Amino acid sequence: MERYQALRPRQLFDMEIERLTAKGLTRYEHADRFRNNLPPNLFLFIPPQSRELDLDNLMDLIEINGIRGRNFLAMQGLKDIIEIPKQSYFMLDLENHRIKGDCTLLTVETDIIKRNRLPYTMWGGIIHAIVFPEILEDYDITYFIGSRHTFDYEGKSRVPFIRLHGNEPQLDSYQYLPCVSHRPCAPSCREIIS
Repeated sequence: MERYQALRPRQLFDMEIERLTAKGLTRYEHADRFRNNLPPNLFLFIPPQSRELDLDNLMDLIEINGIRGRNFLAMQGLKDIIEIPKQSYFMLDLENHRIKGDCTLLTVETDIIKRNRLPYTMWGGIIHAIVFPEILEDYDITYFIGSRHTFDYEGKSRVPFIRLHGNEPQLDSYQYLPCVSHRPCAPSCREIIS
């Protein structure tokens, strides 16, 4: 995202809306009410989440060097642990929280919250990767701490993520954060406004 800081807010907004509209994820009228009140810092426009997510289709919209994304995550048991608006919204003051050393989900989540930030949900993370796919080249694996995936018979909670695997963007989930051999991040924002 740092490479987009030089853009004026209107340029960034127009670029995001054009990319999302071209992928069929929003309509111009979803964005119109924000157009005259753009924040000065880095932001991401998030369109309304569809009631029935098609993760296979969404991952197909993420493309890096001609390779489209693939989904390995079942919809059953997927939930957000932070509240997000039902309508379009902005995520303000974006930051990719670089995960260092041997850490756990709890330590990363605690650090984000301690700094008064909100972790990305899976929906926000997928939108980010569709609009700015280069985040996946900057970090091997990107965790969406604001969502959980519980699908097995034991009911263990897992964290959704997108990673590049052999240059292919992939959506899946882990029970633990395997930080040792990757360049992982957990993106967050300072505020959500709708």
